[in-house]
Amino acid sequence: MKKLRNLCIAIIALVGLSGSAFAQTNSGITPAIGTEHGYWVNANAAGAGFTTGYPTGNTYLWYVTKGDLTSPAPATDVTIGEFATGDPAYVDATTAVVDLYRIKLTWLAPSATSTYYLHIIETSADDCSNHKVEIINPFSDFQLAIANVAVADLTTAAADDLKVCAPDVALSLGGGGAVEYNYGTTALYYKVDATNIDTENYVLGYNIDVNDAFTGTVTATYSTDGGTNYSALVNYVDATDVTQSITNTANASSVIIRVELANGTTFEGITSHDVTVKLVSGAQGVALATIPTDLADKQKKQDVPARPSTSGIGSN
Repeated sequence: MKKLRNLCIAIIALVGLSGSAFAQTNSGITPAIGTEHGYWVNANAAGAGFTTGYPTGNTYLWYVTKGDLTSPAPATDVTIGEFATGDPAYVDATTAVVDLYRIKLTWLAPSATSTYYLHIIETSADDCSNHKVEIINPFSDFQLAIANVAVADLTTAAADDLKVCAPDVALSLGGGGAVEYNYGTTALYYKVDATNIDTENYVLGYNIDVNDAFTGTVTATYSTDGGTNYSALVNYVDATDVTQSITNTANASSVIIRVELANGTTFEGITSHDVTVKLVSGAQGVALATIPTDLADKQKKQDVPARPSTSGIGSN
């Protein structure tokens, strides 16, 4: 059997590369949580085919251990799959596969801060084998960002000083024919983007501060489907740091926070008021989010300008 060449590592980052708070680089040996990387042996550059002249037909057994060279890594920490369409299928940590010289691993949230060992055992037709190991230290590059958005476009960031007028006054005739005024509900929208996470749920820490000038009813909800459906932010308390578990199914997640100010028939809105939403924390298992340090980036405010203080209609 020819000597097994040193284990090479490729980076196939399906999530944008970035450094963590500790300036770590997302790579095969220091992968960021939620990113996918390719690993191979006996291959040309970037894992593109066997090294010229290297024999085919050998079997390859890939597996990952955690903390030492023998303890299997839990499936919740890392997933293993095919490097490219058409490659032999990876089976499991005990099944050797013919010509499976390259694989892809996705590092999940529980793997952050632990040390892992990627093993490859190659066995020839003569039943002779060789065993190589690569040390891998995943890290969390979980990032949270917030932006104002407008109801007409919940995707594109709006101005930091976004102003949203209260709705037009609705009129109706009450008992005895008197005119009644309903000042409607003002809805404000904020988008929170989470990146470099895996596909599990995460916990968002936030603070919603409604200006004391507003004396109506506040309702805070959130959407994970781009603003189609909303659920209550059940822990919301005004101007208080609280958390919300966010259902997540992708390596990046956008959450729309909607704050509704119900003016009703009593709050005319002739005094201006505002609402500030601040990022407090984020956690996906042991992976903790990096929050912007600049206050202007970690929180966003929207202003509701005062209505004209129009007097009653006079006559002569």
